Amino acid sequence: MKRLIIIVCIGLLSQQLYGQQRIDNGQDEIKSLIRKGDSNLTGFGSLDFKAGTTKDEMAMLIGVHGGVLIDKHVILGAGAYGWAVKPSFSGVFEGGGQDDLDLNGGYAGVLLGYKLFPKSIVHVSFPVLLGGGNVQVIDPNYFFRYDDDTDFSIEQSNFFVADGATQLELNVSHAFRLGIGVGYRYVNGTRLDTLTDEDLSGFYGMVSVQLGYF
Repeated sequence: MKRLIIIVCIGLLSQQLYGQQRIDNGQDEIKSLIRKGDSNLTGFGSLDFKAGTTKDEMAMLIGVHGGVLIDKHVILGAGAYGWAVKPSFSGVFEGGGQDDLDLNGGYAGVLLGYKLFPKSIVHVSFPVLLGGGNVQVIDPNYFFRYDDDTDFSIEQSNFFVADGATQLELNVSHAFRLGIGVGYRYVNGTRLDTLTDEDLSGFYGMVSVQLGYF
């Protein structure tokens, strides 16, 4: 009988110590924005089309962006875009004459953003890209004037870019979304004779096709 009482007491004491240890461990746990066992980290990619004016001419940029979604709201990733439909403009080529010139280039950077009501069929997204790019001014008729020269890029420059947009997104399925929106591209730091920062900056409309695990 005494042995039975001792065994029961030891069992109760062990249970009490184990419970106290669990409480202490819970109190000492480090708190963070992404909680252990309670985070929702997913990935996605998007094909984007941006149409607007560059140097007062209609132009289109095509690019991609992608990354991860934290708790379905916070966007962390990267993006890259290039002028696909390039504007033509009048400028000065080597020798001082006037001619039609083309623009070539693009930009890339880190993508940050936030989604409002991402579980709704239609919701709002606010992506912002911060980075840099390069632009070249090209004379398409250069070879006709200088057959012995293969360099048709008149000038080029690097620049800083901040590209932000507001986008309405439609949840077609759990892995497919369509988006439409408007944005503004801010360019700074160009060192060109034929183009300015204002020529490369401006508002645009955009359409995006997104695939991922949302």
